[in-house]
Amino acid sequence: MGAEVGRKCKPRGANLRKGKEARHGIAADGRRSANSCSSGSESTKGGGGGAPLSVDQQVEWLLSHLQPCETADRRRQAVMDQVSGIVSSYLGRQLFACGSFPLRTYLADGDLDLVLFCGPCPSSADHGHPDHELLKVSSALCLDVLRQNDGAGYSSVRNVNFVNARTRIVTCIVGSLSVDITVNQIGSLAAALLLEEADRRVRDHLIKRSVLLLKAWGLHEAPRYAGITQPVFGAKATGLTSYALSIMVLRLFALNACELRTPTEVLLAFFREYSDFDWDNLCVTLSGSKPLSASGGSGVAGGGSDQHKFAALVSHLRSKIAQAKEGAVAAAAGAPPERFQHRFCNIQDPLNDTNNLGHSVSLPVLRSLISALAKGRQHLEALL
Repeated sequence: MGAEVGRKCKPRGANLRKGKEARHGIAADGRRSANSCSSGSESTKGGGGGAPLSVDQQVEWLLSHLQPCETADRRRQAVMDQVSGIVSSYLGRQLFACGSFPLRTYLADGDLDLVLFCGPCPSSADHGHPDHELLKVSSALCLDVLRQNDGAGYSSVRNVNFVNARTRIVTCIVGSLSVDITVNQIGSLAAALLLEEADRRVRDHLIKRSVLLLKAWGLHEAPRYAGITQPVFGAKATGLTSYALSIMVLRLFALNACELRTPTEVLLAFFREYSDFDWDNLCVTLSGSKPLSASGGSGVAGGGSDQHKFAALVSHLRSKIAQAKEGAVAAAAGAPPERFQHRFCNIQDPLNDTNNLGHSVSLPVLRSLISALAKGRQHLEALL
């Protein structure tokens, strides 16, 4: 499955960019610098000082500056190659990209997510266990730092940490980019494939662009609407993970594919759907809202079996995951429990009925998110 993701989710320069826009005014982090763009007031006017731009045009202008460019892609690829080279030299194993990087839906300060596969866990609790492999990854990175610093060179790797979380990870910073490494997370690669293939079935990369727009809204606008200082997205801030957000967006297309044509329409649909959602009693699934009271021992009833626009794709990927787990790769350490665990925010992983993608969301953040969604809806409806 790792090789399949490498083929299908490799960052492509034309994916989310349009012509010459990607070649001018690139900042040091790979994005356009503010100084290279028109001023904020000019962004709402036509190029010749004519009529104000429509809301759709303003959103497209914003997306043209949010979307990753080739410089940003190359920077992340270079960091991935560096970390992968270190791990390969010490462990002899390859790292794969997952998350927002291969999908090109990352913001400038987003993490780089990598996954290592070490094969099935033997009966012994020692060699080959994912936790031990993660410790080896941590040791390899630390040893490389020592080796570089003892010589004439200087290592750009720093702040190496082993995080004992629900899914155990090793984190580090390379240059100014935060890197997260997990072991045997087949679901992470399958999730990237799901979103990549779903996006290809919708014109103009509308799914990816909508996810990117909502990430920026959650980082910059939602806290202001909710009167808080922290973002509502990101597990580290007890908010929605990137994958959870993506599934919430994908659900809109699964249920309303014919009605959504622009990122603005998706944004408004997102506001309307989830500001009024009954989070206390319902679970978000690709096939619709499912009552939590009907959840069974293996997940939310009907969550993975109902028909929707992407049902065939989901079924195919679920079978691939099952084959991989029965074959060369075992289930990861910290894998989801056998039962769907109810939380304040309940979002079912379409690829794993028992995985609640909203597990990281705290009640205060959920309340802030609902408030921000409601106010965002009012504001956008007033503009339209």
